[in-house]
Amino acid sequence: VHSTYNGDRMSEKEELEQLKKTFEDFIHTSSQLQQSYETLKEEAQLLSSYLSNILENMNAAVMVFDKNRILTLYNSETLKYFPRLKEAAPPVSLDVLARVPGIDIADILEQKENVSAFAVEINGVSRWLEAECSDFIDSKGEKTGYIVVINDKTELRKLQVKSQQEDRLRVMGEL
Repeated sequence: VHSTYNGDRMSEKEELEQLKKTFEDFIHTSSQLQQSYETLKEEAQLLSSYLSNILENMNAAVMVFDKNRILTLYNSETLKYFPRLKEAAPPVSLDVLARVPGIDIADILEQKENVSAFAVEINGVSRWLEAECSDFIDSKGEKTGYIVVINDKTELRKLQVKSQQEDRLRVMGEL
């Protein structure tokens, strides 16, 4: 069976050639997309590794909450203050964190000045902690959650108290 070109129509051979070229272009584009996907996946794994290393090497507890106040990410330092997290993998509801005496995460998330200082007893040792809460902003500039950083300021607090005592003794000596 022969098909001939008449008017606007292509011959079967021309149609097949056009389909073949379209299919080859599709295969080529698909291959490029697969390579791009693999590259993005590798970069995402690398960034995730960097993030994990940074978080784990921080001297502070770092917690990331989504806009529904669900804990989605935290570092191992956080376990000092919230040992129950060992039993629960992210995402973790605020209820699990609320069971820790002396540390009210809900209150920290609601602070207007974003910095809270409080005393708490951990494993029988009195500690002075400072918590800072900031909004987590995505690349579009939208608030998508919160970042809470808790620092142990016990040694600094002890030095401040000692300095104040020395100042009082000095003033008393001058009198």
